[in-house]
Amino acid sequence: MLGLGFPILCVSQARGMADRIEKYQVAKSPKEARIQAVHEAASFWQCGNCAEHAAVAFIFLRDMGVRPIDLMERQKKDHGFVVIGRSPQSPATKPMDWGQAAIVCDAYYDEVYWASLINLKMSGTVQPKSVFRLD
Repeated sequence: MLGLGFPILCVSQARGMADRIEKYQVAKSPKEARIQAVHEAASFWQCGNCAEHAAVAFIFLRDMGVRPIDLMERQKKDHGFVVIGRSPQSPATKPMDWGQAAIVCDAYYDEVYWASLINLKMSGTVQPKSVFRLD
């Protein structure tokens, strides 16, 4: 989805642009404004790491009306991704409790899979946190 070209320079430019865009965002929350800004910058520059890919996927799903969605961050490892359909009663840190309908959308690796496979797909025990959730 997003190009590779000159990754370090491009990601740096995209993140700087996201900082500037975020100041002018009108959103329901500061976190949602930041996700929107990262999405716009990554889309403009056509590049990004996992955080930018996750933001693009999150905004795409949000705009399509998909709910519930979580923008997730893997703790102790640097990786961002989106979860669709996590049960609202489930703790974000326990993927095996997210419910049978939960799906991981890992845009950076261009993968979509059942949340029950997350430890296998991400090589090890995953204890993510939800950065932002829309119900």
